[in-house]
Amino acid sequence: MSVNINADELHERLLTMAKYFHAFCEENNIDYYMLGGTMLGAVRHKGFIPWDDDMDFGIPRSDYDRFIQLFNEKSKPEYELRFYKNAKNSPMHYAKLIDNRTTLIECNYHNYIEGLYIDIFPLDVADKNNISERIRNKRIMIKHSLIINHCSTISEREIINGRGIAKGLLKIIIKKYAQMRNLNKLHNSLEELMTKRKDDNLGYIANYLGAWGEREIVPKSTMGVPVLYQFDDTQLYGPEDYDGYLKSLYGKYMELPPKEKRIFKHSFYYLNLNRPYRKYNNKKAI
Repeated sequence: MSVNINADELHERLLTMAKYFHAFCEENNIDYYMLGGTMLGAVRHKGFIPWDDDMDFGIPRSDYDRFIQLFNEKSKPEYELRFYKNAKNSPMHYAKLIDNRTTLIECNYHNYIEGLYIDIFPLDVADKNNISERIRNKRIMIKHSLIINHCSTISEREIINGRGIAKGLLKIIIKKYAQMRNLNKLHNSLEELMTKRKDDNLGYIANYLGAWGEREIVPKSTMGVPVLYQFDDTQLYGPEDYDGYLKSLYGKYMELPPKEKRIFKHSFYYLNLNRPYRKYNNKKAI
């Protein structure tokens, strides 16, 4: 079961959060970039992709840890950061900027109650020109997948129905293996792998936790110096070489997908933009 979404209302609330994030970063001299579908929306639609239901941003690691510390100290009371270090059973390793006046539960994670969020990814230095680095990149993505599978509440029947028998059984085996592992140890091991390389001479920047795998490892020159792009009624920062970045992720990014694929990518089990998530009561709300 998933709830119907009022896209205009959702986009309005997300954009309000993004404006606050932008202002906070500028005030504290923190570089950031729009990522993924948010950057694609800025270039192709001058705002939200009409069927998008979230916003993605990335902060270089040198500023990311400082951003988390400063935000926890200085943010407005209605906003907070949740990530694996301060949120029990977090299915995501990266930070989420949460509007704590709202409640959101995703279908994949019934046990994880949060507010409406924008994603804040760490961007780490990387390389992909030698075998050892490519192996490390794969290990990072595998560990991230184990964390997601550990926290997933999708039933075995839903997995089989969605993937077919062969792929479904493999997914179930991976999920069972992941749930045998200690979640905190998985998170800590992933963080150690991601931050192992600190050499600024490495030629790539990676969003290791993004949806597109190795396509999200791009040359430093592609990200470059953050540039302002129009996004609805405001401006937000994105990669200097937007064309190179979007081609790496999407290929022919200006082409619209078929109509049947123009759907929200997240499935919300419960969404209330006027109920603080700390006051959520399962019996009353659903």
